[in-house]
Amino acid sequence: MSEHAQAPSTSSLQASLLSSPPGDLPPDEIPALFTPAHDPAERRKLWLLVAFVLALAVIPDLHWAIHSWLAEPPAPESVWPAMSIALHLLERSFRVVVPMVCLLAIIGFPFRSMGLWRIRAVDFSIAVAMLIVIFPTTYLMGWLASIIVEPRFLGHTAPPGSAPEWLIVIFADVVNAVAEELAIWGVLYVCLRRLWHRSEWLSLLVAALTFGSYHIYQGIDGVILVTTMGLLHGVFFRLTRRLWPLIIAHAANNIFITLAATFPMISLTGS
Repeated sequence: MSEHAQAPSTSSLQASLLSSPPGDLPPDEIPALFTPAHDPAERRKLWLLVAFVLALAVIPDLHWAIHSWLAEPPAPESVWPAMSIALHLLERSFRVVVPMVCLLAIIGFPFRSMGLWRIRAVDFSIAVAMLIVIFPTTYLMGWLASIIVEPRFLGHTAPPGSAPEWLIVIFADVVNAVAEELAIWGVLYVCLRRLWHRSEWLSLLVAALTFGSYHIYQGIDGVILVTTMGLLHGVFFRLTRRLWPLIIAHAANNIFITLAATFPMISLTGS
């Protein structure tokens, strides 16, 4: 086969996938997302962002999750209104996003530095590919985890009582996806990747474990499940350097979980 007839290289395929629309940075600048930080001032800025994410988005949720995990499981007849869950998610999400966006603006950390390029059709295509991989993988991991440890009963979910309530619940699922992906992958992972440039996969593992840790209220099986999903999100983000696919896939997964909890007959497990 001649040189001109060879298949395109991985780098050329990635450049094609990551090509920016008008208004974004040119493709050859996109890999700068993970540029190692050597300047002391830049490293201090990145460590500040890491500490901010941990203090704002992780530690409070982890404290609550551990307390819930150590408490007695809900009674079999326990029912949680979907609206109450949605309002909690909205409060938590805005508590994370608003101060974080303000800090990012103050220290001059642009959204494109977190992989938030202008949203494109390819972001939805990548999100679909993610879901095709994530659903069977997490289902398998959940099944294996349930063999190792007893699944934790979380109670039942009462469906929203009206169309406006359904809109609020779906909106909360989407906002929650934005907050978590922005905090864990857009900020925490990107900062750690730039700080620990000699340990590329360590930053991905730490971010995924952090993401899974504050889901301990779901039990050990829940942590395994969510950490697995986090690892897959991290791999896709590493390959595409785009955060929108993660947000879209996460929002779709949240909405599916809400529907499955409200209408068990559509659950993958049927339970």
